[in-house]
Amino acid sequence: MSAQGTTPPVTAYRGHHGGHDYVVLARHGVLDARAVLVIDGVYHDPKKEEEPRVEATAPGVVVHEAVHDAVSGEADGLAFRAGESIRSIIYRVRRPGEDGTLADAETIEVRTTGLGGMGEVDVTGSLELRGTPLRPDPGSASAAREERKAAHPLRAALLAAGGKAAVYLVPLLGIGALFSGFLAPARRFVEGLVRPPVLWLGEVLAPVGEAIAAVRRFLFGWIPAIPWPDIHLPFLPAIPDWAGDVLVPVVVVALVGAAAWKRVRWRARRMDEAAGRADGTPGREEEPGSSSPSS
Repeated sequence: MSAQGTTPPVTAYRGHHGGHDYVVLARHGVLDARAVLVIDGVYHDPKKEEEPRVEATAPGVVVHEAVHDAVSGEADGLAFRAGESIRSIIYRVRRPGEDGTLADAETIEVRTTGLGGMGEVDVTGSLELRGTPLRPDPGSASAAREERKAAHPLRAALLAAGGKAAVYLVPLLGIGALFSGFLAPARRFVEGLVRPPVLWLGEVLAPVGEAIAAVRRFLFGWIPAIPWPDIHLPFLPAIPDWAGDVLVPVVVVALVGAAAWKRVRWRARRMDEAAGRADGTPGREEEPGSSSPSS
C-alpha cells in the first residue's frame, strides 16, 4: 500500500537523551501510532523484541534512507515492552544490567495529534517525570506543527487546555451541568412524563413511611438531640448557590491552562536546543523515505 493511500507517511524524530542517540521512525494514524527505533545506531522493531535478539536482523530500506545507512541490525541485548492506547503507544526499553538481568529503563512515547499524519515523540528516563522531546525532521507535518506552536504559544496552550479541562469538568460537574442549555427541553419533557406516576407511588407508600418513622421513634426517640453551636461569622459574605457552579470550571480551566502554557513554552525551548545542538546525529536534515518501516 502506498504512502499516498491510507497508510500514513513515515516521520523521523531524532534526539539525544541519557547518553544515547535515538531515531524514531513513526507512522501516525488517526486512532493509533506505531514506530520502529534506531537506538545508538542499532535497528529495533519493539513489537517483535519482547526478548533480546540473539541474531542480527536486516533493517528495511526506509530505515537506511532515513539515517543515511548509519544503522546496523546487530544484537545489542535490548528488549522492549509495548503498551498501546488510543492515538499513542509507549515502548519501555529494557536494558541488561551488570549481571545480565534485564531491567526497565527509559520509555519512548509516540503520540498522534490532530487528524493523523503528525504527532510527538518523547523519551523519558525511569526516574524522570517529564520527557525529552525528539525533534521531527524539517519539512514534515510534525515539524510544521511544532513551528506553529512555537510561533503562537498562547493559542496552542488554549487549545490544549480546552480538551484537558473537559476531561476534569465532565466527572466533576456531569454532562448535564456542562450542556444544561441543550438538555433543558429534554429534561422538562422527561420530568412531565415521570412526575404523575411518582406522585401516585408516593401516596401509595405514605402509610409504609409513617410506620417506619414510628418504629424509629420508638427505638431511638429516647436519645437526646446534641445541641450543636450555631457559629456565625458576620465578616464573611453570603456565598450564593450558583458560585460553586461558576468557580469550579473557572479554577479548573485556569489551572489546566497555566500548565498547558508552561508545557508549550518548555517544549518549544527544548526543540530550539535540539535544533541548535551539534550532537553528531546523522542525517538530521534529510526527510525519511516514502516506503513503510520494516515490520
